[in-house]
Amino acid sequence: MFAFQRYSNPFPKYQVRRYASMRPRRLNVPIDFKSTPLLHHTAESFKDIPGIPVGSSSRRLNILQAVNEALATALRLSKRVLCFGEDVGFGGVFRCTTGLQTEFGSDQVFNTPLTEQGIVGAAIGAAAEGMKPVVEIQFADYTFPAFDQIVNEACKFRYREGQTGANLGGMVIRIPCGGVGHGALYHSQSPESLFCHVPGFRVVMPRSPSHAKGLLLSAILQSQDPVIFTEPKILYRAAVEEVPQEEYYLPLSKADVLKEGTDLTIISYGPPLYTCQAAIDAAEKDIRA
Repeated sequence: MFAFQRYSNPFPKYQVRRYASMRPRRLNVPIDFKSTPLLHHTAESFKDIPGIPVGSSSRRLNILQAVNEALATALRLSKRVLCFGEDVGFGGVFRCTTGLQTEFGSDQVFNTPLTEQGIVGAAIGAAAEGMKPVVEIQFADYTFPAFDQIVNEACKFRYREGQTGANLGGMVIRIPCGGVGHGALYHSQSPESLFCHVPGFRVVMPRSPSHAKGLLLSAILQSQDPVIFTEPKILYRAAVEEVPQEEYYLPLSKADVLKEGTDLTIISYGPPLYTCQAAIDAAEKDIRA
């Protein structure tokens, strides 16, 4: 009888230890983009942001519309700006370049063959001659065929040129990234961390439409380094906010302090910021209770 009892319940009881007094919270719930403090829900919220003109008029845009507006602004400001890539001429797979070829012509906005290595190689050559090429790789997963051109050519260009001072400033590689929908293994990757370890490159990921416009304009018209501009697909249409209509630039190398405090430092970027904000809100609610 003893043996039967022993083996009928072979798994001993265990004790769960908790190291926090707050009850667990579910954070894998849909983000409420209409109320999150990470987005500008009114034009008045821009008044304290450096780089954005005081009294700017604004309109509500999502990220893909903000990217389109930034590209149109850059093309309008400089004839040296070029936009090209697969299907870019008719708007691109996510419609970020819609209407640009109609407005600016096929000399500035045009399609390319399906060859990522060739697209990036052409951008390197154009930037070396003083142009500002903004190329689109349809999905971040397809940057890997162009890895040699990106890492061994674009990133090392300024070091190879030495005292000539030549650089590839103005060269921007736009890549939609991250998993959403039915992307599966060839349309869901986020390779930004790989590029963060490569000297000579800047890696940018906007969290919001206003950031997308201001950071992309800085990447095209102000940066002295080539830029990988990663665009989170999951936020393309979900994140909507007021975006200044005027031309403005946001710094590429400065952290945005969203909430000041004394007890904890949280560092994040892109879509995970919204989950971090949800965790902060949950913690503050429990602490107040």
